[in-house]
Amino acid sequence: MLFWRTDLPEVFNSLKTIEVGKGYLVKMNSAGSLVINGSTFSKTLKINESNGKWQLIGCPTTNATPFSQYYNQNNCSIIKNFDGFWNPISSTNSLNTFEPGNGYFVK
Repeated sequence: MLFWRTDLPEVFNSLKTIEVGKGYLVKMNSAGSLVINGSTFSKTLKINESNGKWQLIGCPTTNATPFSQYYNQNNCSIIKNFDGFWNPISSTNSLNTFEPGNGYFVK
């Protein structure tokens, strides 16, 4: 697992760059904004075959977008984060949309 901490000398941080299309879990000590400068990329969400493993993804759009725009019972069994879950065949979901600034675990 790669990591970066502000309180470590740079030589001890194993995460050196952020890669386009990859997800990152960020722990903030207090409320604030994380600003990342760089180039924009296509909004196309690539759905990888997970083979039953969890994948961490960020919101693929700049606006709230229904999970069902990208996922269904054929390519997803559950999406969750620390606030709730979405199951493509359930009517009791506590989450229904990707929200900008949030990360999601997909299986």
